[in-house]
Amino acid sequence: MKRRFLVSSLKKTTVLLDGEETKHAKNVLRMKSGDPCELLDGEGTKAQGILHFNGKNGTIEISKITQTPSDLIFQTETTPLHLLLSVLKTDAMTWALEKAVELGVRQITPIMTDYTVVHLQKKGPDFFQKRWQKIADQSLKQCERSYRMIIHPPQTFEESLVNHSKDVLFWGNERENQKTPLNQIMQHDPLYFFIGPEGGWSTDEIQALERQATAISLGPLILRSETAVTAIATLARHLKKS
Repeated sequence: MKRRFLVSSLKKTTVLLDGEETKHAKNVLRMKSGDPCELLDGEGTKAQGILHFNGKNGTIEISKITQTPSDLIFQTETTPLHLLLSVLKTDAMTWALEKAVELGVRQITPIMTDYTVVHLQKKGPDFFQKRWQKIADQSLKQCERSYRMIIHPPQTFEESLVNHSKDVLFWGNERENQKTPLNQIMQHDPLYFFIGPEGGWSTDEIQALERQATAISLGPLILRSETAVTAIATLARHLKKS
């Protein structure tokens, strides 16, 4: 099993690990000085290196950098899918983010809806954005993805509609009997897709979505929000070249 670390830059021959990554290398990965590892910069570049511990700090000496043409990696690994995902409870949100990374989703904007049960005010939106990005980055290392999935700052539902007023938007509705073939819908780049919260969309939100977005069906059954993430991500990945 490869030991991987995500770093901000691979422009130097020696990379300093932060305290958390060093602790993870020691206590979780059980690594020792002299162990080989792989570095990712989240933008397509990978490097081989040797880890060294110096007290509480860790450094990695880069021995080889590999760079496949960026466009090729990006197009192969990812799909042009930008999810506008209602904020879910902790376990469901974690699961949804992990699977979105594995299935090639490029970007996620968390949105607060009328029936969202998680409150961001106490710790602040920045805290949650950093936490969700960290979850996505951990999943990136595990699945050998080269490009980070970007987690944008949380927005209200209303803000998301205003910010994407000029974009072509879609939303999932199990009662929709769509006439547009899915393979045509999936050709949009990027494909903006709204996924609702555990309690569903409110009446006002449905009316707003009906005015500004196109409803598509992911099947006749009501899906959990995190299941809808995997469903649309899988469809987008499968149909992006159809």
